[in-house]
Amino acid sequence: MKSICNRQRPEGVCPNRDGMNLDALYDKLMAAARADHPAQTVPYAFEQRILARLTSSTATDPWLSWAKLLRPAAAVSVGLALVVSSLTVIGLGDNDTSLASLSYGQDFESTLLVAADVLSDSW
Repeated sequence: MKSICNRQRPEGVCPNRDGMNLDALYDKLMAAARADHPAQTVPYAFEQRILARLTSSTATDPWLSWAKLLRPAAAVSVGLALVVSSLTVIGLGDNDTSLASLSYGQDFESTLLVAADVLSDSW
């Protein structure tokens, strides 16, 4: 009774001790390629359309998408900077608490000196 699980392999292309017979495999592959003729149902000017699409496509720049996304944010930032700078120059009103009349330097210095006094007291 013959086993159907382990059929004997035909000679030629199948692997043997040295590996596959690449010359025989190449010959069979070339014979199959020569026997198969291309179909005649290719659309009109298919090759020209594909080549035109390949040559017209440009490599996409990865920074281009970031630039497109950040352009509106840059415009908003410039507008906000102009509004804040104009409010600083003009002032918020006629009273003495306008942004142009405040002295931030003295407030900053007194804040630093208070912090230095606290540190010197703890030592």
